[in-house]
Amino acid sequence: MDLDQHAVAVERIAHIQEQTLGAGPGAALMRAILAFHDAWAGRARERCVALAVAALDEGLLLRSSDVILGVNALFALLCADEVQAVTRFVGEALAAARRRGDLVNAHYLLLYRGCAAAQRGDLREAEEDLRGSELDLAVTATLNLWRVGYLADILIDRGEVAAAVGVLESIDLDERITMNFRYPWLYGRARVDLEAGRLEQALVGFRTLGRVMVAYGFHNPGFLPWRSQAALTLYRLGRRSEALPLAHEELELARQWGAPRTVGISLRALGLVQGGLEGQALLGEAAAVLEGAQAQVEHARALVDLGAAPRRGNRRGEAQAPLREGLELAYRAGAAGLVRRAQDELAAMGARPRRLVLTGVDALTPSERRVARMAAEGMSNKELAQALFVTVKAVEVHLSSAYRKLRISSRRELEATLAGGKAAPGAAAAP
Repeated sequence: MDLDQHAVAVERIAHIQEQTLGAGPGAALMRAILAFHDAWAGRARERCVALAVAALDEGLLLRSSDVILGVNALFALLCADEVQAVTRFVGEALAAARRRGDLVNAHYLLLYRGCAAAQRGDLREAEEDLRGSELDLAVTATLNLWRVGYLADILIDRGEVAAAVGVLESIDLDERITMNFRYPWLYGRARVDLEAGRLEQALVGFRTLGRVMVAYGFHNPGFLPWRSQAALTLYRLGRRSEALPLAHEELELARQWGAPRTVGISLRALGLVQGGLEGQALLGEAAAVLEGAQAQVEHARALVDLGAAPRRGNRRGEAQAPLREGLELAYRAGAAGLVRRAQDELAAMGARPRRLVLTGVDALTPSERRVARMAAEGMSNKELAQALFVTVKAVEVHLSSAYRKLRISSRRELEATLAGGKAAPGAAAAP
């Protein structure tokens, strides 16, 4: 992460023979570093995943008193779309950290679990975890920059741009923290500018982020796809000739890496910039790729764009199905901004809007979900209150509300209901 030392690190990594690594924490740490390096460069995805899983499988890194040793492997798995693996490893490590009363490491783990939830398209759970890691006594300045940047990104998709501005401005930016430690914060700020219509400012932000990442040899669009965001910003500025090379470059890098979510995001951006029938074909390809990925919000985004294109061309018969599917996916993900856009597109073509109702787990507030999930992990009300720094009465109120919305009556039913992501039998379905 230090530009002066980065070339030295890369040279040393090139001489490491992974097959010669043995067992133990040192070997696990080296595998995590090798996985991170592959993810950083955007190459050898299958090897990257194998190295990361091998690094974490024994539990030596994430269950230690210094989980930051295993963060490299978690990062690599996130870039590779392996969100289930991230959730599993973090869940095991988080339980161990809570048993130790280890707040600092618990908050590092919550950050990564929140990122995994956002990536698979569960924005409510992502917000819950990122807000759950905001206690000042346990968060370093660097971790807080990453947490705030990711949270702003999630809040934008939740349709809460003002709240995103608030979290970005909630911290005093320490100028001693160099640009390479500000990646998610820079990305979140640029996305806020884009949503607010400050296009030139957004473009500067995305390009600044890009310059820093490229200087470090960080080419993988699986982490903060700044090229596609810059391309879409240029397109909105009417500078399509500048946007196209960026969109093409990102798609080429995404295909080299091979993670479906990353490829789908890049296809969608190129489709929008390209426009016309060729662009619509790319949007269709993006939707197809994302359907098979664990990326509900990105899939919904591609579907809404796929429906909006023929709607603007007055081909309403082609528009309605993807718009309705995108609307429902966005609603279930908690992507309120995208829901409004899909509803506007449907209204513009004269389609009757549907009444959407959340049921089951989707109906829980972030606080209710957090309490319910921790209770399902076996924590008592007193332990919950201590872990969350609230009163036992507050825990009881959240649990009671969660039981009512889930239509259950005891802790025994919580784990199965939360795992299924649905209301208990007898709950009303969304019309």
